[in-house]
Order: sequence, then structure tokens, then C-alpha cells
Amino acid sequence: MKAYTNSGHGAAVRCVWLLLGAFFALLTGRVLLWEVHILADISAEHLLTVGAIVGAIAAGVFVGPMLRSGKMMSALGLALAFTAATTYCLIGSAGRGDEAMFEKNAAARQVNEERSWRLRDHDEAKLRYDTAFQAETKECSDGKGTKCIGKRQVTEAARVDLEASKLLLAEMKPSQRENGKLKRAADLIAFFGRTELATAEHGLALVWPFIPPLVSELLTIVFLHLAFAVPRPRRGLDRPARGTVWDSPTAGPGTVPPSRGTVPQSHGTVGVVVPFRRPTPPTAAATEASVLAYVTERLEAGETLPSQAALVRRFRVPKQTVSRWMVRWEAAGVLARTREGRRNVIQSMS
Repeated sequence: MKAYTNSGHGAAVRCVWLLLGAFFALLTGRVLLWEVHILADISAEHLLTVGAIVGAIAAGVFVGPMLRSGKMMSALGLALAFTAATTYCLIGSAGRGDEAMFEKNAAARQVNEERSWRLRDHDEAKLRYDTAFQAETKECSDGKGTKCIGKRQVTEAARVDLEASKLLLAEMKPSQRENGKLKRAADLIAFFGRTELATAEHGLALVWPFIPPLVSELLTIVFLHLAFAVPRPRRGLDRPARGTVWDSPTAGPGTVPPSRGTVPQSHGTVGVVVPFRRPTPPTAAATEASVLAYVTERLEAGETLPSQAALVRRFRVPKQTVSRWMVRWEAAGVLARTREGRRNVIQSMS
């Protein structure tokens, strides 16, 4: 049977799987080594991570063939290697990511705290200005207050402070969100899961560093396994009938060569019938008829056959049975047995 992956279309599909596997392998490496920007950033831990991810992908790809071939201990060793290497990569990457996320969240908290201080200063400045303006209005309402000039000076100073606080607040960065990309997912989980928002956000913050590299690694293993897997023939498709397969008259690519116990090609026929599997022993009547047909066909073609021992080996029947058939056929005038040198040969009576 022609395998699917040996065809042109199958080769193209396998090439696509290989490209996808290579893409996700590179993506996995980039996700795990996200903090590496130049060669100088590579440390011993990064090199160990690269070795671990290569080993994890290779173990994941070849654990399937080991299981199919029945090598359970090898499959178990590959599974353990895959688990250990993947765990090392994920924990190391998640730990480095947690450090970076901690710094990012700390910077966000500092920005938010400074902004809250500036807002508080702005509110106080606005309150002082409003108070001074009200006192000025009350003192200078009739234009003859003895303290009107002083109130106006206080109001002007409060106004300057208020304008300065507005400028400082405008220069501040907007409010930052800690774990900003997880907030929306946490809101969704809290809404549908009836969970506290803080609990959902904390759970996502714990799990999320492990998800991207794990997904990329699993996709790499799946596509590389599809690219390198040896196809297994499906039973029942393009299988010849029980006992025989047909071959072409001229030997060529894909033909089945004759083997011991086969019926050679006869004159005037097309094809050679060879056993697909070891046939079950036929009955005595059927075997005698088939052997007689073979002997007759060869004799009519002018050939001289070996002795009955060759027929015993070819058709795998007892020697006594072939001898009994020979006596019967010789009495019927079908053939004659003669001796040539040290061997017996079978010839036609004519």
C-alpha cells in the first residue's frame, strides 16, 4: 500500500508541520528567555534553560514512538525527562518573570502614590484659595474694609499655589494598574465564577507566567511529532484477497517477487499469484488437483521437472501423498518417471 506521506501532497503537509514545529520551538525559546536582548545578557542559567527545553521537546516527540513499539521503560524515561525538563524551564522562567513583574508593579505603585500626594496637595491648595477668596469678598464687599488689601494679597498667594499644583499634577503620569493585562480576565472570572475579584486576580497572577511557555512547548511537540511520525498502514485498505496478491507480468517497482511455494506464471496468463500470507493446508483432493495442473502445464510446455521431492518441498505436502499421486498419474498415462544420472526426473509420456 502506498503510504499517504510518500505522496506529493503528504510531503507538503509534512513540510508544513515541520515549519510550524520550528516556529513554535523558536517562540518557546523566546518566551523562556524573554529578558535576553543581547549576547551579553546570556548567563549560565539561560544556557541551562535552552538545554532543558531542547531535551523536553525531544523527549515529548519520541515518547509516542517508544510507546507504540512497546518499549515501556524507554517511554517512561522519556516521560520523566520531559516532566523534569519542562518543570525546570517553567519554574526558572516564571521566577525571572516574577522578579520583573514585581519591579513593574513597584514602579506602578510609586507612580500612583506620587499622584495621590499631588492630588491631595491640589485639593488643599484649592481649599486655601476658596477660603481666601471668600474672606476677601466679605472684607472688600463695600470697598472700604481696612483689611481688604491684605485679604487680596492672601487670595493672590493662594491662587499662585493652586496654579502651581495644577501644573505639577498635569506633568504626572496617569494612574497605573498593577497586573494590568490580567485585570480584565480577573473581572470575567469574578463575574461568571462568582469569585472575589482580588482572589481571581491573585490566582491569575500565580498561574499566568507558566501558561505561555507551556502552550508553546506543547504545540512544538505536537507539530514535530506529526512531521517525524512514521505512518502506520490502516487495516482493510488496498489489501488483496485472502491468500494472494496480484503482480504485473514484468517485474518493476512495487512488484512482489515469487517465493517458495508459489505457483509460477503459466503460458497465456497474465500476472503471478503469490501467497500474501502462509495459506492454510488445503484438502487432499484440492492439493492433488492443483499439483496435477502444475505438472501438466509444465510438461505441455516441454519442460522436464525435478523429482517428486521437489514437488514435496514446493507444495508442502507429505512425501507419501506425492508418491501415491505419482503412481496414479503414471498409471493414467499422464507422465513418466525416469532416472538421469543421480536424480529422478518427470517427463511427458509422449
